[in-house]
Amino acid sequence: SNITVIKFPKICEISTGISVSHLEKIENNLRNPSMKTYVRLMEILEGKEADCQEETVQQECVTRLQDVILNSSEKKATFLTDVLVYMADKYN
Repeated sequence: SNITVIKFPKICEISTGISVSHLEKIENNLRNPSMKTYVRLMEILEGKEADCQEETVQQECVTRLQDVILNSSEKKATFLTDVLVYMADKYN
């Protein structure tokens, strides 16, 4: 999924210090950001300082689920998501 810089180009440029043109190229996979740029983008997107803490259990689960969904057909991904949402609602 894209960052969608185009909605607020000047805000993105001001808050990241990266030109809109460069952000759009990163967004469209035409440029690879440097580690410094990547960290800065993550700080902005997360709304906080980037840190190197260990993954929480929830973050690890999200990563695992994301891998399953991304490696599934659309039909299977929809089914798995529906089952997970149903279970979460049912057992809350």
